[in-house]
Amino acid sequence: MFVDKTFSRKLNEYKVVCRLMKTAFPQNEQIPMWLLRVLSFRKNVNFRVFYDDDQFCGVLYMVEDNKYIFVLYLAVNDQIRSKGYGTKILD
Repeated sequence: MFVDKTFSRKLNEYKVVCRLMKTAFPQNEQIPMWLLRVLSFRKNVNFRVFYDDDQFCGVLYMVEDNKYIFVLYLAVNDQIRSKGYGTKILD
């Protein structure tokens, strides 16, 4: 079953998520993780981690308002790319 959880330091995959965020994006496009975590406490910001059963699939960081959704980061686990998980995350 495809599920998502709110990102936090308590997740077992915390370090895996941090590593994915560092490797999936060029350094000049990276916002520090501490700042992403702090900003994710705002009500219009979602930092989600996705799983297919127990397999870590990827992360999504987005900001919403009444009219728009801005996807700041979308990264899929590099071991399972090209299997439709990015599309599932966006659905």
